[in-house]
Amino acid sequence: MKRIKDSVDAIIFDMDGTILNTDAVWDTAVLRVLWDRNISIELHSPEHTAILIKTIGQSLPVCMVILKSDFNLPDNPEKLVQEVVSNARELLQTEIQFIKGFQDFHKEIQLVPIPSAIGTNCHPDSLPQLVSSAKLDSFFGPHIYSFADAGKPKPHPDLFLFAAKKLYANPERCIVFEDSQFGFDAARAAGMKCIAIKNNHNKDFYEKHTNAGIDTYDEAIAELVKLYTDITDSKD
Repeated sequence: MKRIKDSVDAIIFDMDGTILNTDAVWDTAVLRVLWDRNISIELHSPEHTAILIKTIGQSLPVCMVILKSDFNLPDNPEKLVQEVVSNARELLQTEIQFIKGFQDFHKEIQLVPIPSAIGTNCHPDSLPQLVSSAKLDSFFGPHIYSFADAGKPKPHPDLFLFAAKKLYANPERCIVFEDSQFGFDAARAAGMKCIAIKNNHNKDFYEKHTNAGIDTYDEAIAELVKLYTDITDSKD
């Protein structure tokens, strides 16, 4: 871990699908908007996959613009956003699960210590409930940022650069944990290294856009050590 500390100023995490296993919540919250308008699309169906390909990792306002266009919905995107947020609030009443190994990994980086933050495209109206339910402030203190804080959502680099600035970190010495194409693109545009949390949506392309990939955070320290050992060795 000392080698990591010597090479890394800060670690920035995406949230949904990267720290919290909330993908099913958001998928259902979005599909309810269609179900309420008699548009029948089942979870994990080919039609649902087609929606995910266009929207996964995007900010909620952008997702709703896409949904309105694709399904010719009469409602304005702002109304659709509020419906999704309301649906999510109801669904998030149940226990929220962390991605396996995250809590232990975060304890390890706190011991070094390496500063950390969240940079998420989660809608700011939903973020407080997630922070409260998962007690994310106990991990990150005040360093939990949404696209609203930075002005632009991913794939723009602004959010990650904003988080780095708040942590007094050099972007080139930051590493991002992400699970979406838009997050991978944002990390690269910010000049940061990126480790993918592998899933069914990114398994076919994450290697082309990130520095490494892990299935769970149980692999994170070993992957960081390998990554920074490789970098150091390449300079020798």
